[in-house]
Amino acid sequence: MRETLFFLLLGSPLLWAQALPDTKPLEEKGDLSLKMVQGINQYLTQKTNDAVTQVRNQDPPKDQNERRLWRKNQVEKLTATIGGVSYLIPEKRELLHDLPEMLQKGKSQTRLLRWQVWEHLECEGVLHENPEGVKLQVIIVPDAGQTPAMLFGVERGVPDDLQLARQLAPYVERIFVPFVLDRDDTWSKNDSIKRFTNQSHREFVYRMAYEMGMHPTGMEVSKIRSVLGWMSRFSNSPILLIGIGEGAITATIASALEDPEKSPVAATVSCGWFGWGEDLHKQPIDRNMWGNILHFGRVGLGRLILPRGYIVCTQDGIVYEGPRNREGRRGAAPGAIQPLTKDDILTDFNILQKESNNNEKNPPPLHLIDENDPKVRAIERWKAIRKFFPDLPENVSIMNNNKPILDEKTIEILQIRTPHIHKRQFEGMVQQVQKTWQISDRIREQFWTKVDKSSPEKFDPSCQTMRDYFWQEIIGKLPESNSPLNPKTRLIYETDKWTGYEVTLDLYDSVFCYGILCLPKNLQKNEKRPVVVCQHGLEGRPTDVCNPKEKTRYYNSFGAQLADRGYIVFAPQNPYIHQNQFRQLQRQANPLKLSLFSFIIRQHERILDWLTTLPNVDAERIGFYGLSYGGKTAMRVPAVLPKYKISICSGDFNEWIGKNVSVELPMSYMFTGEYEMFEFNLGKTFNYAEMAYMIAPRPFMVERGHDDGVGIDEMVASEYAKVRRFYTKLKIPQRTEIEFFDGGHVINGKGTFEFIEKHLGKVTK
Repeated sequence: MRETLFFLLLGSPLLWAQALPDTKPLEEKGDLSLKMVQGINQYLTQKTNDAVTQVRNQDPPKDQNERRLWRKNQVEKLTATIGGVSYLIPEKRELLHDLPEMLQKGKSQTRLLRWQVWEHLECEGVLHENPEGVKLQVIIVPDAGQTPAMLFGVERGVPDDLQLARQLAPYVERIFVPFVLDRDDTWSKNDSIKRFTNQSHREFVYRMAYEMGMHPTGMEVSKIRSVLGWMSRFSNSPILLIGIGEGAITATIASALEDPEKSPVAATVSCGWFGWGEDLHKQPIDRNMWGNILHFGRVGLGRLILPRGYIVCTQDGIVYEGPRNREGRRGAAPGAIQPLTKDDILTDFNILQKESNNNEKNPPPLHLIDENDPKVRAIERWKAIRKFFPDLPENVSIMNNNKPILDEKTIEILQIRTPHIHKRQFEGMVQQVQKTWQISDRIREQFWTKVDKSSPEKFDPSCQTMRDYFWQEIIGKLPESNSPLNPKTRLIYETDKWTGYEVTLDLYDSVFCYGILCLPKNLQKNEKRPVVVCQHGLEGRPTDVCNPKEKTRYYNSFGAQLADRGYIVFAPQNPYIHQNQFRQLQRQANPLKLSLFSFIIRQHERILDWLTTLPNVDAERIGFYGLSYGGKTAMRVPAVLPKYKISICSGDFNEWIGKNVSVELPMSYMFTGEYEMFEFNLGKTFNYAEMAYMIAPRPFMVERGHDDGVGIDEMVASEYAKVRRFYTKLKIPQRTEIEFFDGGHVINGKGTFEFIEKHLGKVTK
């Protein structure tokens, strides 16, 4: 009914013909909300291509001192992107099962090892030692789903040409293969609260970790760097670091973080992966990172690895078709992995090839292997490795070595323990993130220590650094628009008390603002009235807010109610509509260090700029009132746009970090299909209380229905108590309120309307 009315109104020639003074007629047909989403997609596609090109053109400094500074800066960016890489280096004896320093001559040994990397994070893997081998240590990071036993050739699942541990073990002194987080979904659930998902284990960890400024890849990089630290203590032999598929991402990042002037990593082999390309948003969501395309693209990590050896094998990747469809389990984000081809990377590979420091004394540091035949590919890979480690034998049996590397006892142990180890790897990551969330109040409190909270006068300017950080580092800040507003309008509603106009404003070339303006009919010349910007929620439209014909579901046409009371009302269209189309915008935006709210903030800024040009608008009395996703907007947009003089959050205020991270809350976004909710590092910087602090000293209100399933009263009240205390400490407790009412996820419009009258002024009709 709602959409039928909407398009019937748009279809009326009489309404098309009428526009506001000083605006052009709006003649655009079709669904403007869909065109908005498509326009943002077009913008992000172009900016992604621009970022890839920009990274390609960033030639690192030639001067050694300048290059060291450049590298230090890049390493800091990379460390932040993957959520940090702190780790413990295990001691030789205590944490590695009392490993002997010397092996008996001629006797090889295989051990299953485990040690602590973080508080709840452990590294586990298979160590094979051969005292007769070449003085070379090897780390092989498997693809998600591969096991050490597969790479040693004693378990099915990996073709002969990729059984790299089996190939190398007879010839090197030491080889370690860790267990990695897989893409199964067995434990992506909580039986006790009856929540089951088809998210892979990697996505399940990614969701909670991303919110806390962490990442499953970052955790696995920490494990590998822990191994590198241990191997460096154990032996002076150089290290060959190999990664396959998902493990190639981990290995490449770990190598890039190593100082080439000090690192024992002499060469890195990446099988089936080469940097972050333009199609990242189509891959599994656990590969999503904050700013990785902006800062590194495809060539950025290679630049940090060179001039050490870097071998890229395009045909060794693993195909992943995406999350499984399982009865009773849902919520996984779409994403697949296609084989890497030479054409995908050749432009970027050639750039690195030109930049690499080749000379007659050293072998070329960069090699590309793109053979279709597995046997030929395996031989070429071996030849490339030998260029950096010439002591390895020239002719070896790569494809069909039937001699077992592991003894029967080790094979039996691996068969028994592997499922338990995989579960332990998953649970360790989950526990690490959950613990970080549980102490996040203290982390955020420390983050906020430099803000002066002694008075409103001192607080407001000192808080500006937090607002700037929030916009730049958490939301992602788009450039200011340099386009004219170019307002276009057409009549859509006519009532006894007010007139409604559709409005569009230009923002960027393909991005525009859209909404409905409700103007009271009794406005007097030179009269200035307050404005209430009324925001819809998920999959909503401005017509839900302003429909004068009925009290719309959830919204009760609260914009129309306020217009009836004499307020000027504007109902914007926000781009969280059209399901997966808009959710993918978040996936496209994050690698550029942007988000969906990057656009929403600039759209609202543009709307405010236009509203303040209208003759009857009081620019000092513009308030914001939003429900659900509009409540999310109420927390984020007024926090950085001071033209909003009050903000009302309805049907959304919560212990927001817990709602995103907790695996014990039935309403947690850990168990839903809303995969765009997670904002990188929000948990260590801004919960909803801290967002409200940024709105202060302006008035702020929460509207909460007791039966609203977005949260529970106890969580809402607990988080709001911090806001109340904060306003009280600023000596302005009268500027914040919360109204609980007997109802659900709806606009109540009682205490909130009184709050609007109190702080924006009651309209005299």
